[in-house]
Amino acid sequence: MLNFRVGPFPVRVYPWFFLSAVLLGGDFGFGWQMLAWIFVVFLSVLVHEMGHAVVGRVFGGHPEIHLQAFGGVTFPQFRDRPGPGRQFILSVAGPIAGLMLGALAYTLSRALPPATGSPTDWTMRQFMWVSVVWAIFNLLPILPLDGGQMMLAVIEGVRRKPSGALASWISAVICLGVAALYTLRFGVQPFMLLWLGLCTF
Repeated sequence: MLNFRVGPFPVRVYPWFFLSAVLLGGDFGFGWQMLAWIFVVFLSVLVHEMGHAVVGRVFGGHPEIHLQAFGGVTFPQFRDRPGPGRQFILSVAGPIAGLMLGALAYTLSRALPPATGSPTDWTMRQFMWVSVVWAIFNLLPILPLDGGQMMLAVIEGVRRKPSGALASWISAVICLGVAALYTLRFGVQPFMLLWLGLCTF
């Protein structure tokens, strides 16, 4: 287990985080591309969670970041549960931070173009691809993804009462629909179906 701090935020990285990164990048072999991919995954997930952590800190929490299998979790550690508005902002902050990292990679690639096909060029393209694809995936209205937390915040804001059960049922239905559409479009991909299955149940 790897422990360090980024500013005021403690970060804990579990071994299976790196294992899951290797599994996700299985097509890259075990050369420099795999090492670059692990770096892209690590930094992308960390920046995503930093988005949550910074907003959590602004809202009075003492956030702690955990990088674990297939992603990360930020524990804001508030004294009281935030209201729907703050929960929505807290949830959307992660995808926004990830998109900003992708935008930075794009800007650097335009300002200082790396040699076509070089390791730097390949790595920058991975940052841009990951930032967009993972932001879209994270914004799906499926619990426990950020989009699911945003959906829960909206429902609770409208109903003015806790709505975890209702949001869970909506999330499960959407999750099954996404799994069906994804399979029809891209075929059977075990890791994606496993992940969506875990979200459903």
